[in-house]
Amino acid sequence: MSTEQQGHAGPEIVATELSVAYVKYGGNAGNGQYFFAFSHPRLHVPHRKVVSPGTDGTSMTFRLGKHVPDNFVITGFVSTQSFGNLSPESAYYSVNEKLRGIEIINKAVQPGFFNIGIFVTDTNTREVIFCDPQVVNSPGEGSNG
Repeated sequence: MSTEQQGHAGPEIVATELSVAYVKYGGNAGNGQYFFAFSHPRLHVPHRKVVSPGTDGTSMTFRLGKHVPDNFVITGFVSTQSFGNLSPESAYYSVNEKLRGIEIINKAVQPGFFNIGIFVTDTNTREVIFCDPQVVNSPGEGSNG
């Protein structure tokens, strides 16, 4: 899994790329008509970092790959019980204006395993594709930098 650090004082960023394609038959989403895959289907967050002054957390960034056609856009997200690690006010915002990526702030205050559901919409068909990476938090495992 790709974990990038932007300097000692910057936020920790756990990033994954998302591929989505229309396949008509045999897909894993959208009534079998779409296929999705993440470059890293399981995200591991071992510790907390300061994201901005007064905000602890890890930035989990999900982006559609450059190879994914422009008619696919990220339109939202949900999560299972996240044990207080995700908060509604800081959990979701678009990384760019074209809705090709989102950032979810994971406060990583409690250990646990939970799923995130990222909604990708095919603007040609209006079909919503539910893509679900897994997140594992194990705070205290690493340095709090």
